[in-house]
Amino acid sequence: RFYAVGAEISRLEQQIRFARENRQRLERDLSQTRADLERVQEHQGRDQAGLEEKTAQLGERRPELQLRQEEERQIAAEQQEYEQQLHGWQLEWDEFNQRAAQPAQTAQVERARITQLEQQQDQLQRRRQRLREEQGRLESSADQARLDDLELDLAEAQEQADQAEQALSEQLLQIEQRREQLRQQEQQLRQRQNRNSELAGRIASLNTLQQAALGKETKGDQGRRLAELGLTQAARLAEQLQAEPRWRQALEAVLGPRLQAICVEDLDALGLRLSADEPTQLCLLGCLAADRGLPSADLPSADLPSDSLLRRLQAGPASAALAQLLHGARCAESSEQALQRRGELAAGEYFVTPEGLLLGANWLLAGRDQRSAGALQREEELRALGQEAGLLGEEIEQLSQALEEQRSALQELEQAQEQQRRRHAEAGRRLTELRSLRAGLISRIEHVSGRRRAIDEELQEIEQQRQQAEDDIKQARTRLHQALEQTEACTGQRQLLIEQRDALRQRLGQVRDTRNRLRGQVQELALQVQALDTACVALDKAQAQAEQQQQRLRQRASELSAQLAEAEAPLQLEQAQLEAQLEQRLQVEQALAEARDGLAQLDQQLRQYEQQRHQSEQQASTQRDRLEQARLHQQELKVRWSTLAEQLAETGYGSEELLAQQEPGLELDQLQARLEDLGQQIERLGRVNLAAIDEFKEQSERMSYLDAQHADISSSLEVLEEAIRKIDRETRTRFKETFDKVNSGLQELFPKLFGGGHAYLQMTGDDLLDTGVSVMARPPGKRNSSIQLLSGGEKALTAVAMVFAIFQLNPAPFCMLDEVDAPLDDANVQRFCNMVKEMSDKVQFIFITHNKVTMEMSHQLIGVTMHEPGVSRIVSVDIAEAAKLAGA
Repeated sequence: RFYAVGAEISRLEQQIRFARENRQRLERDLSQTRADLERVQEHQGRDQAGLEEKTAQLGERRPELQLRQEEERQIAAEQQEYEQQLHGWQLEWDEFNQRAAQPAQTAQVERARITQLEQQQDQLQRRRQRLREEQGRLESSADQARLDDLELDLAEAQEQADQAEQALSEQLLQIEQRREQLRQQEQQLRQRQNRNSELAGRIASLNTLQQAALGKETKGDQGRRLAELGLTQAARLAEQLQAEPRWRQALEAVLGPRLQAICVEDLDALGLRLSADEPTQLCLLGCLAADRGLPSADLPSADLPSDSLLRRLQAGPASAALAQLLHGARCAESSEQALQRRGELAAGEYFVTPEGLLLGANWLLAGRDQRSAGALQREEELRALGQEAGLLGEEIEQLSQALEEQRSALQELEQAQEQQRRRHAEAGRRLTELRSLRAGLISRIEHVSGRRRAIDEELQEIEQQRQQAEDDIKQARTRLHQALEQTEACTGQRQLLIEQRDALRQRLGQVRDTRNRLRGQVQELALQVQALDTACVALDKAQAQAEQQQQRLRQRASELSAQLAEAEAPLQLEQAQLEAQLEQRLQVEQALAEARDGLAQLDQQLRQYEQQRHQSEQQASTQRDRLEQARLHQQELKVRWSTLAEQLAETGYGSEELLAQQEPGLELDQLQARLEDLGQQIERLGRVNLAAIDEFKEQSERMSYLDAQHADISSSLEVLEEAIRKIDRETRTRFKETFDKVNSGLQELFPKLFGGGHAYLQMTGDDLLDTGVSVMARPPGKRNSSIQLLSGGEKALTAVAMVFAIFQLNPAPFCMLDEVDAPLDDANVQRFCNMVKEMSDKVQFIFITHNKVTMEMSHQLIGVTMHEPGVSRIVSVDIAEAAKLAGA
C-alpha cells in the first residue's frame, strides 16, 4: 500500500508539474504570439512604404530604357554591314594567300629536300668509310687458332672437375658416418650424465638424512666442543658397521642412539679433556686405528653363542667397546620364537628379532628410534651409490675423451672437405670460364662471318643510294628556281589588300565601341527595371503573407487564451487529489512503522531465544567435555592398574602379599636414602631435560593465548553467521515477493501483447539465494519448449512484457523506449502501441521510433530536419495543435 500510494503521489505530482509547465508554456506562447503579431504589423507598414517608392522609380526607368534600346538596334545594323565587308575582304585575302603560299611552300620544301639529300650523302660517305675500316679489321682476326687451344684446355679442366667431385663425394660419406657415430656417443654420454646427476642428487639427499640421523649437523655448543676436541670430521659408528641385510634393523634397535657414537683412537687421551659438566652430551667409542674396518671374523668371538648378534656383523670397528655394546644380544627369527626361548636367557642377555623387537627375561621393548631408523640401510645404499657413481664417472670420462677424439677427427675431416670443396669449386669455375670463352669465340667467329657478308651487301646498297641522291638534288634545284620567280610576282598585290583591311578594321572598331557603350547602358537600365519589378512583386506577396500571418497569430492568441482558461480547473482538482493522497500516505506510513516495530520485536525475541539456545549448547558441551575427561581418566586408571597387575604377575607376587610383607615402622630417613639411591640410578640412565618445565610453561601460555583467540574468533564467527542468516532470510523473503509480483505482471501483460497465449517465470533451483530464473513464453498456436525457438519479433515482445512487468513493480515518472518496435510487424506494433497508450495514463513515455503507427499515437513529435544544406535544426510538433491547423 505504501508503494502504491507513493506511485500515485508521484503520478499526481508529475501531472501537476506537467500542468504547471504546460500553463507556463501556454503563457510564453501567448506572449510570443502577441509580440510576433506586433512585429508583423510593423513589417507590413514598412513594406507598404517601400512598395510605393519602387512603383514611382519604375515609372521613371521604363521610357529611358526603350530609348536606349532603339539606339542600340541602329548601331547594331551599322556594325553588321561593316562586318560583312570585312568578311568579304577575308575571303579575298584567304584566296590570295592560298595562291601566294603555294610557290613559297614549294620553295621551302625544295630547300629542305636539298638540305636533307646533302646530309644523306655525307652520312653515306661516312658510313662507307666505317664499313671499309671494319672490313679490314675482320679480315685480320685470329679467333680460330685461339678456339683450338681452348678446346684442349677445356678437356683437361673437365677431367680435373670430375676427379674433384668424386673425392668430395667420398669425403661427404665419411663425414656423415663420423657424425652418426658422434651423435650416438653424445647420446650415450647424455644418458650417463643424467644418471650421474640422479645419483648425485640421491647421494646428497641420503647424506643430508644420514648426517641428521647420525648427529653430524651439530651447531652451537656441541659443534664448538667437537671442534675443540678435534672430532668434527671423526667417523660415526653407523658409518663403520656392515651387517647382514636381514639383521640391520635389529642392529639399529639394539644400538639406537649409540649409532651416532664418535669413533676415536685414544679414549684415554680424550678423557683427560672431558669433564662431568660438559655443556652437551657426547657419545664416544674407543677404537684403535689398526683395528678399524676389520671383517666379522676378526671381531671378538670367544665364548659367543651361535645366535649372537655380534656374529651377524660383516665389518666394523674391532674393539672391546663394540663387543660390550652388543654383548648379550641374541638373535631370534621371530617374536614367537623369542617368547618361547625366553627361559634360555642368562643374566644380561636378551633376544632381538629382525623387525627390531627386544625381549628380555621380564621386559619387552618395541618400536624404533626415529632419529637413527634406517641409518645402516642408508649407509649401505650410500656405499653402493658411491661405487656406482665412481664407475659411472670413469665411464663418463672415457666417453668424453672418446667424444673429443671423434670431434677432432670430424673437424679434421670437415677441414679436408672444405679444402676439397674449394678445389672442386675452383675446378668448376675454371671449367665454366673455359666453356664461356669457347662459346664466346664460336659466337664471335660466326658473327664475323655474317658481318663480312653484311658489310659487302651494305656497301653495294650505299653506292646505289649515293647515285639516287645526286639525281634528286639536281631535280630539286630546278623546282626551287621556278617557285622563287612566282613568289616575287605576288608581293605587290599583298600590300594593297593589307591597306584595305586596316581601313575596314578602324571603322568597325569605332562602331563596336559605340554599341558596347549603349549596350552597357541598356543592361544597367534593364537590371534596374527588373529589380524594381521583382521588389514590387515580393512586396505584394509579403503584404498578403503578412495579412495571413496576422490572421493566424490572432487565432493562435485566442486559442492559447482559451487553453489557459481550460487548464486552471484540472490543476486545482489534481492538487486536491494530491493532498488526499498525502494524508493517506501518512496513515500508511504509520501502519508501516507499526508493522516494522512488531517485526523488530519479533527479531529481538528470536535473538534472545537463539542466545539462550547457544548458552544451553555451551553448557551441554562443557558437561560432555567433563564426562569425556572422566572417562579418559577412568580408562587411564584401568590401563595403569592392568599394567601393574601384569608386572606383579611377572614377579610372581600378589598385591595382598606385598602389603602383608611391607616393613612396619619405616622411617623417613630410610625412605629418603632409598629415594636418593633410586635418583642416582635414574641419573645413570641419562640426563634429564631441565628446560622441559620452562618449555611446558611457555607452551601452556601459548596454548592459553590460542584458546582465547579461538574463543574470540568463534564468538565473532557466530555473530557473522547470525547476521548472514538474517540477511539470507530477508533476501529470500524479498526475492520471493518480487518474483511473484513480476511473474503475475508477466502473466497479465503477455496475453495483451500477443493477443493470447501465456507466459510465466520459473526458478531453475530450489535455493532462492543462488537459483536462476527462466522465462517460459508460449504465444497462441505454439507449443515451443524454449524461448530460443521464438522468432525475433516474438522475443522482442516477450522482452517488452518482462520489462513492463518489472517497471510496474517500481514505476518511475517517465520511461524511455529506444526503437523497441523495430523488429515488430504492423499487427504486433499496434498491440504494443495499445499497451503503451494504456500505461501512459500513469507514466510519461518518451520513445525513439521510425514506425508511422507508433508516431500516430504520440502527443508530441520532436525531429531533426535539414532546411539548408549542412545546417540541422530541431523541430517540435504538437500533434493536437497541428491537427487543428490542418483542419483550419
